Amino acid sequence: MPPLKQIKPLKQIKPLKQIKPLKQLKPLKQLITTTFSKMVASFKDFLKKFPEEKLPISITEDTASEYGMKNDPLSERLIAEYILPIEGVTEMDDMTEYVPCFRIAGLKDIHAIVYWKASLMNYQYVLVTFEKNGKPISGEIIAGTFSDGKIITRSVAKLDEDMTIYIVSGQIEGSEDEYDAKNSTAREIELMPDGRLIEFAE
Repeated sequence: MPPLKQIKPLKQIKPLKQIKPLKQLKPLKQLITTTFSKMVASFKDFLKKFPEEKLPISITEDTASEYGMKNDPLSERLIAEYILPIEGVTEMDDMTEYVPCFRIAGLKDIHAIVYWKASLMNYQYVLVTFEKNGKPISGEIIAGTFSDGKIITRSVAKLDEDMTIYIVSGQIEGSEDEYDAKNSTAREIELMPDGRLIEFAE
């Protein structure tokens, strides 16, 4: 029997290159802190659009044009982040405009802002309160003009030093210039220290 052919030794396999270790992930706490800081920064940008004003303040039909001329407009990002959730909508539309008016000065634990919303035959001044971190607390329409095509409803408001909001509303026919004071209604809302808006019972 012929001798077996000598088997050639296998070529030495090159050692695998050392795998570089993955970059260490940021701890969860650090990620949460970073995200929260960005949210706070964004809310600060939002608040800057609302100059602080001391009470008392009266809100009438012409108030929006005054603030629209002197205040910087809200960006779409700020509207989407802080206004639309309050309005209960998810997307902006071309028929609606938001104008920043003012922020109530002297509040310690909360922020309270007023913005003007203009849509088709509906103009509203909205008072909204926030926690310091930007979480909304409460909101209320305090003035504005609304028309159903036949009757026009107008409301004006006065925000007093004691954090009471007085609202007077009246209606007129579309062809009239003045409404009868006898048909007007009045409301009182109190801005509580914790940001709640409580309406006084009649």
